Amino acid sequence: MGERTTYTAEYKSKIVIEILQGEHTISEIATRENVFCEFGQ
Repeated sequence: MGERTTYTAEYKSKIVIEILQGEHTISEIATRENVFCEFGQ
């Protein structure tokens, strides 16, 4: 397995703000940022 990536608080804040603005879905942002997201809907 590869190493886990750590993200800075600034990076996480940027992503959360983008999600809250509602311009893109979580899936779209995750795909663009090349991260895995798992959440219940």
